[in-house]
Amino acid sequence: MKTDRWFHVIAVFLMGLGMVLGMNQGDAWALPPLTWRPLTAPSATAGKYCGGEPQDARGLSLDLNAECKALYGTGASAAAIRQDAYGWVCKVPKQADKGLNMQAACRRTYGSNAIATLVGIGVNDWRCLRPADVTGHVVPVLLFPVEKLNMAEAPFVTAATGRLNTLMGGIRRFYRERTSLPVRGTNAFVLLTGTTAKGWQDLAVCTDQNACSSRGNPAPFDRYGFHNRVKSELANGRWNVLVGNSSVRVGGFVTLGSSYPEPPTWLGAASAAPYFSQPPSNSYATCSPTTANPPAYENAFYGAGHEFGHTMGLPHTDEYGVQLPSNWKQSIMYWGNGTQSLFFPFEVDRLRSFLTNWH
Repeated sequence: MKTDRWFHVIAVFLMGLGMVLGMNQGDAWALPPLTWRPLTAPSATAGKYCGGEPQDARGLSLDLNAECKALYGTGASAAAIRQDAYGWVCKVPKQADKGLNMQAACRRTYGSNAIATLVGIGVNDWRCLRPADVTGHVVPVLLFPVEKLNMAEAPFVTAATGRLNTLMGGIRRFYRERTSLPVRGTNAFVLLTGTTAKGWQDLAVCTDQNACSSRGNPAPFDRYGFHNRVKSELANGRWNVLVGNSSVRVGGFVTLGSSYPEPPTWLGAASAAPYFSQPPSNSYATCSPTTANPPAYENAFYGAGHEFGHTMGLPHTDEYGVQLPSNWKQSIMYWGNGTQSLFFPFEVDRLRSFLTNWH
């Protein structure tokens, strides 16, 4: 009997240790369980939360001529040999073209914590960001597969970043109206990823065991595999430097490009402060201020709004230990109802505490 009791104690300890080492449940969140499914009906109100909160324009310019001269001497100059983001080189008399490292250029110009990022995929779309530029803000980032880097995709990327600005503007308005406190955000940026469009789709689908199995199990099932890949790609772009030196919240919105052989999946939303990741479908969601929001926008509003809420310290609605109203599942922090989602006083109190100190 004593042996059995110790075996039980050890088993519980190992199970708890596995949870800590595996998902870190105290910090990692996802959409509520499998019973939640995307909405299939448009919104009841025309243009509800279709933007409405302005973003702070962010992004510092780069003098690439100065960077080439600093690297290769006064005779060097910057030149674009292609029109895509990787088209810059340094021209040096009587020498082969030299490459340019945009991350190094931003650090040289704006300090060791500055990072290089993009506002599109064109040769003139590079910008620099410092921690001071983003602290106290939520920043949407479009994760775009580098395999699709060609200027034919440029209009799609411009439209996609515009959609993210609209979506996050609507979400920030939702939170501001309920707390009477500002929820600041920047314009959307672009990150070129080594993960392919197929890789993103497979990882997102495989956050659900059954959906993953139905595809022939193209990737190992991991509830947070998609989210962890988003964080890894952001770190490759040095976004972890901004995160480590500011109070920024970063939303990674994956896209599969202008065409893909199957509908971008809605699976994959998750968060672990200060990052939240969004499935491929949400970067395609559009709305109009004059018409009812289509289901795709209602779903994106809920998915991004829910995970952003987690990064501000909000748990699921049923985890407060209070008496819940009968309609509690309609909270944006549980199943929600698109732009018609609710928010309860005990959630507002928790959120106000965060926003009051978010600088």
